[in-house]
Amino acid sequence: MGIFMQFGRTGASAISSTTTSLSQCPRMAASLSTPIRINQTPLGIPPSNRQCFIPALAVAADGTIGVTHYDFRFNGTGPGLPTDYWLARCQPSLTRPATNPANWGNEVRLTDRLVQHGGLRNDLRSILSRRYFGLATVGNDFVSAFTLVDQDNVTSIFFRRINK
Repeated sequence: MGIFMQFGRTGASAISSTTTSLSQCPRMAASLSTPIRINQTPLGIPPSNRQCFIPALAVAADGTIGVTHYDFRFNGTGPGLPTDYWLARCQPSLTRPATNPANWGNEVRLTDRLVQHGGLRNDLRSILSRRYFGLATVGNDFVSAFTLVDQDNVTSIFFRRINK
């Protein structure tokens, strides 16, 4: 299977906003594959709302790759900054490689409701400074812990287990 790298990326290519990308380094290879977009954020929304950040990657026992990230896909024109946390998955095979964006899907929204934030600067500082997020596996299930700040500026840690 090789080594996988996930990262946030901003570019002027077909992916014009910050996106969650993946590259693969096959066994014994000297270089990485071309990065691909793996987040499922709709492309028909404004580029600023397609941004996703703080990706985490894990591989389940059956080889399924999971990547979590926060994004702004439901941000509107009103005040605040709605944020959600998502899991995208791919179960690669010889005919369905992880390096093909079409093989990524089965996206799961990990937040129960849209979290409305008051100010990007304070919310991102809260999330980034504490680094309270992660993705791991138990057998073929993914387990995720993540931070959200509510409308009263209370930070909470949430945990989700996602069955295959």
